[in-house]
Amino acid sequence: MYPFTRMRKLLNRLVRNLKFNVYILSGKDPQERPFSLMYVGHEGNRNYLARMVLGDNHKTIESLKIWLWSLKGEIGRKRKSCDLIVMEDSERVRRFIDPKEMLVVPTWIGWKADISDEISAIVKRDRSLQSDIRRIRKNKLTFEVAKDEVDFEEFYQKMYLPYITSVHGDRASLTAYDKMKNHFPECDLIVVRRGKEKMGGMLIQYNNEMPRLWSIGVMDARLDYLKAGVIGALYYFSIIHLKKQGHSKVHYGATRAFLNDGVLRYKKKWGIQVANPPKQTFLIRIESVSSKLKAFLLNNPFIHVEKDSLQAAVFIDNAELPTGPEIQRLRKDYFLNGLSGLNLYSFGHENQNCEEFNLQEAHDGVSVYPASAFFKRPSSQK
Repeated sequence: MYPFTRMRKLLNRLVRNLKFNVYILSGKDPQERPFSLMYVGHEGNRNYLARMVLGDNHKTIESLKIWLWSLKGEIGRKRKSCDLIVMEDSERVRRFIDPKEMLVVPTWIGWKADISDEISAIVKRDRSLQSDIRRIRKNKLTFEVAKDEVDFEEFYQKMYLPYITSVHGDRASLTAYDKMKNHFPECDLIVVRRGKEKMGGMLIQYNNEMPRLWSIGVMDARLDYLKAGVIGALYYFSIIHLKKQGHSKVHYGATRAFLNDGVLRYKKKWGIQVANPPKQTFLIRIESVSSKLKAFLLNNPFIHVEKDSLQAAVFIDNAELPTGPEIQRLRKDYFLNGLSGLNLYSFGHENQNCEEFNLQEAHDGVSVYPASAFFKRPSSQK
C-alpha cells in the first residue's frame, strides 16, 4: 500500500470518529400538533427510535454532519425547536455532554437463562412454551446439527438475511457476512426440519463463559413456516442440544430495552435475566412533555440506568392509583430478574402522597410515583 493511500485511509477513519450524523425528524402528536425529534448517531438506531416515537408517518426535515466539539452547541441551538433529543452514548460524547443531565437507556441488553432443570420443568413454567411444544409435535418438527460451510452459506443467505430484514426492515441490525463466517468454526448450526424441508436455523456461538444463541433465521422468511412454529422449535431444540452437551446456562442474545419489544417478550418466557451491564446506551433529553411523548411513554415501558443499576419505568394513566392486584399484574408483565426495581409513574396524581401509598401498598421491588417525578431532572427543564 502506498504511503499516500495509507494516510488517506487513516484520515478518513479519523474524520468518521470525530463527526456525527445529526437528524431532525418531524411528526404529529394525537392532536395533530407538530412533534420533533433530534437524533445523533447511526441510521439503524435512528430508524428504530423514529418509528417507535413518531410512527410511520414522519419525515426527515434536516440531515447534517457535525464535529464532535460542536455537538453541545448544536444541541443548545436545537433545544427550543425539538421536543426530544436522543444521542448514541460513547466516551467521546461524554467529553462534551454531561450524562447526569440526561436519561440513560441501554441501546441493547444481553440476557441469559438457567437451563439446569429438566426441560419438562422449564416448559411447565410458561403456558406459551407449552403451546410451542404442542405445535412442534403436531407438525412433526425435528432438528439436526450442521457444521459444513455450505450449510452456513444457506443459513446466512436464505434464512438469516430474509428473516431479519422482513421482521425489522430498515431498523434491522445485521451482522456482517464476514464476521459471522469467521466465527462459524466455533459455532453449531441448529437446523429445524419438517420431513425433508429445511425450515430455519439457529447459530449457537461458544465462548468461555456460556454458549450464546447468536443468530436466527427462517427459510425465505416464509409465513407458513412461522405459523408451523419454527421459531419456538429453534429455541426449544437449541436448549435440548445444549443440555445434552452438559451446559447449565445459555446466553439468549441481546434485545432492545423496551419492555413491549416483541423479541424481548418472546425470550422472557424462557426465564431470562440480565446477563451483564449494557455496553452501549442512548442519552436522552426530554425537552417538553407533550401529548405525543405521553402517548409514547404509556405504550412503551422501558429499562433505564439509574445510579449504576437497571430499573424499569412503566407509565400509567388511571383515574385512581393502582390497586394491589393491578400492581402485581404489572410486576408480572414487566419485572425481570437483574432489574433493581420497577417504578410505576402515574399521570394525573401530581398532588397525591405516593410515599404514603407505597408504605401502605408494599410490593416487592415496585414503587409508585406521580409522572412529574420522572421529569424532574435538568433535561426536562426549559
